[in-house]
Amino acid sequence: MMLNAQITTTLMKDGSRHFLSLPESCSSNTLRTHLESIPGIRVCDMTQGGFQWWMSFQCLGWRFSINNPFGEFWFFVEDPNCPEEILRCLTRRLSASLRA
Repeated sequence: MMLNAQITTTLMKDGSRHFLSLPESCSSNTLRTHLESIPGIRVCDMTQGGFQWWMSFQCLGWRFSINNPFGEFWFFVEDPNCPEEILRCLTRRLSASLRA
């Protein structure tokens, strides 16, 4: 079953764009493995504090981050001008590989 994920345009105070929310359906290590299996993605950093964590990665020269509040994965792109096609591609790949 593929998730019906919608790309959103929520601009954050730091200027980044929250573009995707998915159910937190796996561990951070499993998510990292999924990301690293996608050609063109390089995971850069991961920080953990309590039950929440942040992961940053690059894809085709664009910087992204993921946080896990409230039982969800929240995906952000640092530059809100990132091309929609890149966001659609990431959304399709992640929705297909992460199951609720």
